[in-house]
Amino acid sequence: MDQPQPTEPTPPTPENRPSPVNGQPPPASHTWRPGQSGNPKGRPKSVSVMASVREFLQRTEYTIPSDKEGEPPTLVKLPPGVTVADLLAQIVIRQALRGNYNFIRELLDRIDGRVPAKIESKGFTLADVVAEAEAAAKAHKPAERPGPGRTDQ
Repeated sequence: MDQPQPTEPTPPTPENRPSPVNGQPPPASHTWRPGQSGNPKGRPKSVSVMASVREFLQRTEYTIPSDKEGEPPTLVKLPPGVTVADLLAQIVIRQALRGNYNFIRELLDRIDGRVPAKIESKGFTLADVVAEAEAAAKAHKPAERPGPGRTDQ
């Protein structure tokens, strides 16, 4: 007589998946329907950090928080036509003119672009390296290891 083959258990579906809380499947009203999104409006749009920085650089006034607790922040109003970006540029240039190497390097990198890293070649091409690696792989024979029950080495 043929015995029936055991059947594979069916994977749980949203209708019969037990809850990790009480072991019972959730009611049908609390399950997602096929094609239904759990977030129909999508991720809320937010302002990027760089957009906030660009906006701040265009300001003509800003506040400096106080170093002392309980003291109010200081409001700084720039002269007409001067923005925070202009003020920062003046600070960077002033520091470079005073000989601060970090500011000099930053200015030159921004104006002329960074000097590319020098990569020296010994005349090899990628094709040469690949061919050499393939030749080495073909020439390499794995060491024979004795199998189970073998004592010859």
